[in-house]
This record gives sequence, structure tokens and C-alpha cells, in this order.
Amino acid sequence: MPRVRTQTLRADAVICAMGGNAGPQFGTDGFGTRFAAQCGGKLEPLYPCLTALQTAKPNRSLAGIRAKAAATLLDLDRHCTVAVENGEVQFTDYGLSGICIMPAVRPSGPGGAKRPAVELDLFPMLDETALTALFAARVPLLPGKAPADFWTGLLNPKLGRALWAAAKLPEKPVDTLPDAAWQVLANAAKHWLFEGLTPCGWKQAQTTGGGLSLTEVTPSFQFKGCPGLYFVGETLDCAGSCGGFNLHWAFGSGIAAGRDAVHSLKRPAPKPNKKEAIKNDPLHPASDRQTAGTERVIFVSDTLVSPGPPPPESPTTPTRLGSIIRPLKVSESAQARSSFITAPTSTMAANTSLYPAAARSPSRYTTARVP
Repeated sequence: MPRVRTQTLRADAVICAMGGNAGPQFGTDGFGTRFAAQCGGKLEPLYPCLTALQTAKPNRSLAGIRAKAAATLLDLDRHCTVAVENGEVQFTDYGLSGICIMPAVRPSGPGGAKRPAVELDLFPMLDETALTALFAARVPLLPGKAPADFWTGLLNPKLGRALWAAAKLPEKPVDTLPDAAWQVLANAAKHWLFEGLTPCGWKQAQTTGGGLSLTEVTPSFQFKGCPGLYFVGETLDCAGSCGGFNLHWAFGSGIAAGRDAVHSLKRPAPKPNKKEAIKNDPLHPASDRQTAGTERVIFVSDTLVSPGPPPPESPTTPTRLGSIIRPLKVSESAQARSSFITAPTSTMAANTSLYPAAARSPSRYTTARVP
């Protein structure tokens, strides 16, 4: 079994920026939300958010094609529109993706559409009447031409052929088709329906839906169940649309928590009582609380070390950092009055120079004590 080394870090304020469940191939394992639950926080159901859609019968010939469109997420059971997004749709070998697809999937999490479908409008700037007139006006310009030539300057040829097939028009020269054919084609282009959809999993999700309920933290992101403990970013139940909003949420919540933590440490601390601190410290040999079931040590972060002797420490040792520590008495504080420790959500080397003194220690494997 790989060896795990642990060390207790003590601090007056701790900010947990540990991400969520999205992108496990980059190193995250969902520890942040699990740990928030261990601390007694209420979790909203987790689900992959901002992810692509698998279709029951994907058209693999369209894989790699992109087109500007408006995507409407429908609930076929309730016969209603759930969401509408504009942007670029990407056709894949498994279904649909792109910036107008992933945000539309967001409301299909728990409590959302049970039988979702997506309707694509490939010409969102024109209404159906105007699009019908545009198609009809092209016919005299294409005498004897095949349907494949009809889309020149309008759509990718492969995408055009797929749309032609979706409209169930015959493969005949375009000037031999009746006038009614162009209204049928325009309707298909404005209401191209994709059914049998299934959201892709965590590997393709850009962020995590659900997480620690926002009712569990103050406006400065301090956990209500433990003063001095903060949860920020993707661990919380907040997911934005595409366009950098989730990054903004991560940065903004971290800054707000950091400022509040620093501000709280400037307040006068109560006079320490050394005897009382030892008495209530389950890790101290003279503690009265060293009985079975009263010592609660939670592994905040762990790094698996290859079998054999421990590796030499260096600023580039791959590790996952994270912490959750209640504010301890002044007499128990070590070196720094606060620590801001993050858990990278991607596989990377953790450079301890990025962290305050509390994180720079011979061992960077953290445990924590909670009440």
C-alpha cells in the first residue's frame, strides 16, 4: 500500500478552495464537497454542469462541424421550453456540444427536464417567412443543380445535406421541386429537433452543479457551522453560464473570503488560558478528552506516496493541498495567524512559495481537528 504522511497545521482562519467533481481526469476527486458535508453542511444534489449532450442516434458524418445557432431546451413530458441559448453549436460523433448547448443543459439537472430535447435554429436572424423567401429566391440561380449545391454560401455542405434529409425532401434538382418545398425546408432549419438526449458525465463537464448550499455560508463565505472556516468557488452551489462567469465566481469568492479572514484576525483575541487549552486538546498527552470516540481527526488532504522511503521534499513535489481547521486559541497558533491553502483541481506541481508560512512545512500533508 502507498504510504501516507500527515501533519497537523493549526490556524485561526482557513479558506477551502478545493473545487468540485468536474474534470476528474485533471486530478479532482470531489473531496471539497464531501468534506463540506463531513463538517455538517447541507449539500444540494451534485450533477455535471456545462456539459455536452449525447444523442440516441448521432450523425457521425457531422463530427467537427460548427455553426452559429439558437438552441432551445425542451421538456417533452411537460410540453414546455426550459432554456434558450444563442451561440455556436458543435456537432460531435456522440451528439451536440458548444457554447449554446452546454448552458442549455444546466437546467436539466435535478428537478429539471426528465425527457429533454434540443431544437436548433440554424438561421436565428431570420423568421421562417423570410427564410422561406430566401430559399425560393435561390432556385432560379441554380438551374439543374443538385441539393448539395443549394447550400453554397449558406451552410457547411455536410450540414446542409443532413438538414435536407431531416426535411425529408427528395434528392432531385432544386428547380424541379414545388414551391411548398422551401417552406418545409425553412421550417426544418428553424426547428431541427434532437431527441433521446443524455448529458455527458463529469469528464466533459466544465463545472459542478450543486454543492454546499449558499445558506450554509455568510455573505463573506464563512461557514456558519464553524467561525473562521470558509468555503469558496466550485464547492458551493453556484454555477454560471459559459463565458468566464464561473472563473469570476471562483476568484471573487476567494477574494471576499480572504479579506474577511484578514479583517477578523485584526480583532482583539481573548487572553489565552494554557491549562484550559491543554485540557481540551485531544492531541495533547495531558488532555482530558483522550478517550475513545472523542478524538476527531479528519484527513483534509492526502497525497499518496510511492511504496518505499518518503521522497525528498522539494517545492515541486506533486501534491494536493487542502485544509479545514477551526480557529484555535492564540496559544495554539503556529507561526502564522492565518493560512490560505488551496487544493488544485488539476494535476500540477504545488509550489509552496505560493502559500503563506503556515503552508510551508517539511511535510505538506494536512489533517485537521474539528469540534
